Amino acid sequence: MRFQKQRYNTADPDLGDCFRTSIAVILELDRDDVPLFPASDGPGQSAAAAEWLRERGFDIMETWFEAASPAEAFGTMHKWLGDEYPYVLYGATSQNTCHAVVGCGAEMVWDPSHYDATIVGPMPGCDFYGGAAVWCESLTEKGTKR
Repeated sequence: MRFQKQRYNTADPDLGDCFRTSIAVILELDRDDVPLFPASDGPGQSAAAAEWLRERGFDIMETWFEAASPAEAFGTMHKWLGDEYPYVLYGATSQNTCHAVVGCGAEMVWDPSHYDATIVGPMPGCDFYGGAAVWCESLTEKGTKR
């Protein structure tokens, strides 16, 4: 992984680029080499990311689930993926904004925010978390299906 911080939009404090930065960290790309996908705080943003990733030979798989705490959310992702794959976990910050961090195994390994926003709960206004596994090669090339 190539750790880096997100760009924060001071004109619109609800808009950062934590999602694309998390993808860049996992794929070891520069954040600016990954487009800023239209923010929809959910599947629309992920669909745009999936299209971009697959055009480049990468792959992404997403899941949405309920969890009692961020620790349980990281644990759920760990059960889904095991120790091998890093992933993006979506949830809410203490300021109740959507945020994405990088996890691996059952823990957060990188928070791209400048102020360590971290994940403190489920997506704002919801009772669920989101997670996306991003692979450096196509799942079909690996012969893996999850």
